[in-house]
Amino acid sequence: MSTQQVSPHTGRTSADRPRLPWPLRVLLCLPALLIALYVPMIGISVTPLGAMMAENTTRAALINIAMCAIVCILAVLVTMALMRLVDRRPMRETGWRWTRSSGWLLGAGVGLAALIVVSTTQLLAALGHLERVEVPWAELGVAAVAVTIATRLAQAFLLQGIPEELLFRGYLMQTLRERPRLALVVSTVFFGVIHVVSTGGQANLAERFVYLATPTGFGFLAGVLALRLRSLWPAVGIHAGFHVGNLITTLTGVNTSDPTAWVGLGLVFAAAGLVALRGIDWSRPVSLER
Repeated sequence: MSTQQVSPHTGRTSADRPRLPWPLRVLLCLPALLIALYVPMIGISVTPLGAMMAENTTRAALINIAMCAIVCILAVLVTMALMRLVDRRPMRETGWRWTRSSGWLLGAGVGLAALIVVSTTQLLAALGHLERVEVPWAELGVAAVAVTIATRLAQAFLLQGIPEELLFRGYLMQTLRERPRLALVVSTVFFGVIHVVSTGGQANLAERFVYLATPTGFGFLAGVLALRLRSLWPAVGIHAGFHVGNLITTLTGVNTSDPTAWVGLGLVFAAAGLVALRGIDWSRPVSLER
């Protein structure tokens, strides 16, 4: 049964009515992401939970993980609103569905991205381009390490991987569904540019732009895999896997807050994306429903 609504005044369905120009539909990703990210943060900051999160305790970690889950839920709801009110298409066209192939596509993306991050940073460290630092395992203790890992994994998937990919690969790419090349370029560039405000150890304005090499590189690979495999989940895996790889690298004592790491990772991710470009059928509209 069709879910399209027919206007009693014009007789047209909701899909027939003119939509906003595509640049405006694309730009809506940014306020949507900000809503999902900052509404929970503002709520926590004006309650005693904010002070609790500042503590280095298990309770603080649980609050942090809960906040990540709330951000993820809000991102899904905001994307649903965009699909219903702006694009007037079914939510499933963003790739927000779980099929028999979703699990292995997600896992493959995580594994590939983590492998790229760990191997690239370890090679750069072995060549003397990245600093190695001593990890005080004896002082940290098993409990503190476990809490750190759990928090970072929640951030990788619930705070960053799922929300950002749902908006920048799922919503954005399907809104340009008839122009897959443009969808890939716009999603890659827009996703990269917004990270100019990210905090990754940049010391000055120039380094803020150098830092963009990494998110642009893995964003490109995420977009290519989403197009080629017709699924949102490999893109989520690449994004979350990047952070998993960073976690592993940090635990091994390699400092990745360095322009060499940002450029090196960006180039390797981009190269992987170029390899994966082969075989994409550009004549087919963007579809992430696999």
